[in-house]
Amino acid sequence: MPDFFLKKRNKIDFQDLMQHRIHEILLVASPYDAFILEEDGHLTEQILTEYIGMNFNYAPRVTRVSTGRKALSVLKEKKFDLIILMLRIEDQDPLSLGKTIKKTYPKKPIVLLSFDESELKHLPDIIGANAINRVFIWSGDAGVFPAIIKYIEDRKNAKKDILNGNVRSILLIEDSPRMYSVILPLIYKEMVYQIQRLINQSLNQSQRLLHLRGRPKILLTPNYETAQKFFKQYKTNMMGIISDVRFLKGGEKFSNAGIEFVKWARTIDPSIPILLQSTQKVNQKMAENVNANFLHKESPTLLSDLRNFMINNFGFGDFIFRLSDRKEISRATNIGELIEEISKVPQECLLYHANNHHFSNWLAARSDFDLASKLRKASTYDFRSTDSLRSYLLKILKNQINESDEHISDYLSTKKLKGLSNFYSLCGGSLGGKARGLGFARTMINNSGIKNKFKNIQIRVPKCAVIGTNEFDQFMKDNELWELALLGKNDRRLEKSFLKSKLSIDLTLKLESFIKENKFPIAVRSSSLLEDSQYQPLAGTYETYMLPNNSKSNKKRLDELITSIKKIFASTFRNDARLLLENTAHRIQEEKMAILIQEIVGIHYRSHRFYPSFSGVLQSINYYPVSYMKRNEGVAYLALGFGRTIVDGEKCLRVSPKYPNLLPQFHSTKAIKSSTQNGFYGLPLKSRIKEKDLLYYSLEEAEEDGALRWSGSVISKEDDTVKDTLSINGTRIVSFAPILKWDTIPFMELAQEILSIGKRALGCPVEIEFAVNISRNKVAEFCLLQIKPMVLTGYYSSSKDRISKRYKLFCRSSITLGDGSIDEIKDLIIIKEDTFDLRKTLKVAKEVSEINNKFRGKDHYILCGPGRWGSADPWLGIPVQWNQISQAKAIIEVGRKDLPIDPSFGSHFFQNIISLRVAYFTVNPKKKNDILQLDWLSPCQLVESNEYTEWYKFDKPIKIMVDGMTGIGSIYQPEIVEETEAMDEEDSSGI
Repeated sequence: MPDFFLKKRNKIDFQDLMQHRIHEILLVASPYDAFILEEDGHLTEQILTEYIGMNFNYAPRVTRVSTGRKALSVLKEKKFDLIILMLRIEDQDPLSLGKTIKKTYPKKPIVLLSFDESELKHLPDIIGANAINRVFIWSGDAGVFPAIIKYIEDRKNAKKDILNGNVRSILLIEDSPRMYSVILPLIYKEMVYQIQRLINQSLNQSQRLLHLRGRPKILLTPNYETAQKFFKQYKTNMMGIISDVRFLKGGEKFSNAGIEFVKWARTIDPSIPILLQSTQKVNQKMAENVNANFLHKESPTLLSDLRNFMINNFGFGDFIFRLSDRKEISRATNIGELIEEISKVPQECLLYHANNHHFSNWLAARSDFDLASKLRKASTYDFRSTDSLRSYLLKILKNQINESDEHISDYLSTKKLKGLSNFYSLCGGSLGGKARGLGFARTMINNSGIKNKFKNIQIRVPKCAVIGTNEFDQFMKDNELWELALLGKNDRRLEKSFLKSKLSIDLTLKLESFIKENKFPIAVRSSSLLEDSQYQPLAGTYETYMLPNNSKSNKKRLDELITSIKKIFASTFRNDARLLLENTAHRIQEEKMAILIQEIVGIHYRSHRFYPSFSGVLQSINYYPVSYMKRNEGVAYLALGFGRTIVDGEKCLRVSPKYPNLLPQFHSTKAIKSSTQNGFYGLPLKSRIKEKDLLYYSLEEAEEDGALRWSGSVISKEDDTVKDTLSINGTRIVSFAPILKWDTIPFMELAQEILSIGKRALGCPVEIEFAVNISRNKVAEFCLLQIKPMVLTGYYSSSKDRISKRYKLFCRSSITLGDGSIDEIKDLIIIKEDTFDLRKTLKVAKEVSEINNKFRGKDHYILCGPGRWGSADPWLGIPVQWNQISQAKAIIEVGRKDLPIDPSFGSHFFQNIISLRVAYFTVNPKKKNDILQLDWLSPCQLVESNEYTEWYKFDKPIKIMVDGMTGIGSIYQPEIVEETEAMDEEDSSGI
């Protein structure tokens, strides 16, 4: 056949590729979820980039609705190619909505997008319920959304494009939504990178279109049978296989399905590259036996190892000439270099690559499909000698160059500084958790009309600049830090290496400009991908640095800012962050760090102290409702000065915004003295202590500054009563009487309103951090510092488990965190009552930590002891850090008559407790319904007895149950007391 006819046929084929495109997308999501996908997921930007590159005059349009009712209405009016449902839908669950849509539009692709795989445990088998085609997990990676679109397009276009257009394919066998949600974006990203790399070299406009339309199809399937079907159908055009070891076969999970599939595939094509993945390292030997590469799914370098496999076997990177023992000889980056190396490499090398179709795969990855097919069909057995094979390869490749129109094209990609008034990005990539929350908060406040309702208060979000995750990627790559970060264990050495490394010149110049223009105090805060999501336990894990930013030297201010950024980058890989991620489905390599540079809200006093009049946290759910309060009416935690008082679990005022005069912790003068805030945190603007940002000051200093007048009262020396004035002698307390009683500013009304707005916008309960400035001569201002979904234990409240009467109750609490049941724990660690001493709580914490270390990577336990766990104040309880009790799955906080501690769930410690599904029981000896009976523990069950602790182990598991709606929790003894009718359990998915 004449060459010119082949070229003409190629051109027609490529014009006919990708005929099924996603043009219209219906997104059913809460306003907050939609904002995250648009602002942090860069949905529009990524879609536009792809479509402009493909020479289309339009890009897919996204229509968003927040309710199922609206979605059904819009579907009647307009045609959509793809429907994406989020879990948080205001009026119904996604499963029932998917079923309703499928009844009318059975062929319409519907994808469920979740923020965490644990959410799915509360849903039935949605894939098999004729409601959802595929489930994806979005955990901050901006590539997931485009990957969903490409996945749907690939399934629709696969048959025609592969069989008729000669396009290549990659088979991905994986049934875990979390895993394929990580792997798919990685594969697509690598393909796009290689296409851009070719564009930057020597392709004209028509060749660019050819390469983009001809990208390999990714064929994703979760089961054995479909994988066989794909392989039989597309085997001659398949570049390789990436497969799990354990997946569905015959409708059931089969532990060796991947091994069996590889054996079968090898009978058809012995040379096809195959990668097996498994959580079990023992499967590596079996993978080697079937001539497959192996990756351990829990390896810290999984993603980079997967990328290397693709580059080395799918032809995505340079062509690496190797001997059969994998020893590298040389490389080629383009066809010209490939020809040069083929002419001189040893025979062994040439035969190795030809027999394994490496030349064909490399060319196919560059959309030279016709040429790739010619080389693939040519078997080494068709040639009399290696020299004749070499001559054939050189002839074919040289003809290709002669037939091509080679034009050098310049490709310049520039990114403009994205300037939103008082909120802008210094570089590209994801904004991260904190920054996207603040970006959404600005939109929410501006669109809600709340400013018109509270005209006497300025409501705003502080000025912010965001360093996107692209800088983090570049910083890690340019400074060659990945190996140290992923495999290193020494935190000090890690930070030292990061501090020696350099930020990009582009960012350094922008930071220099930022410093010159902004001389107010700034907070340099972490904003990682996994931070502040509803299901990630990373609150307070990474660093925040408060900088006065008031030096006369711009260089000194810039150096302080850059040092803070590097330290936050380093904190991504610290051991405590690793420990937290070990308890989730994520690995440290999936985490990426953005940086939020934020104006610190406060007032500059003459004392050269800087702090807000008060700070606080608002939560939609009140875990401690008393009297006529209700859980869903919300709660506010208030503190004079900076909010570190609250997040560190120190003394603060807890109040229901709906009932501002109901203060149970202030029920008596004695109670007020024991529970009031005794000091506050402020930022010193002069004489700073090295390695310190905020300092702790006394209430007398707040009174000197004039700040205490907005939140203070006095317990009179004369009659020991509370006076709402500072003009008399007595003990100063932080009562917030001017706010709660005098309504100096309508804060409580504002708190209720903003909680309501936030809950509607996010589609779920919310948590809001804020700071308030009040002064005599200026309008008061309310600054929203952070908004995020409130950490809850499950998407649906689990039904009440009904426990068999065979189990005997030993602990009951009316104030419990958690939801669901736990029934796999066989260990109990208790703090001895007879040796417990408030003066020795640091020693108690150390002893608990030593036992905890014996559980690492193995089992979990119940922890029981007096006072507030995780308190920053050792006189209020046992001051453990999270890594000291990381294996605890349930914690019992026992009240004592001599330790009337008011529990606090405002700290980062407790945020991690909740998000890790740890059940937290508070047993109050004064409450009749609260029970703790430990007399059933027998000496024969004792594993270890120390000075302050005892460790018990049981043959059968302890049963733990928590009702998240009422806050009532129960723990049952492991032994069976009596036989009776067992009752069903609706939900055993865990806390």
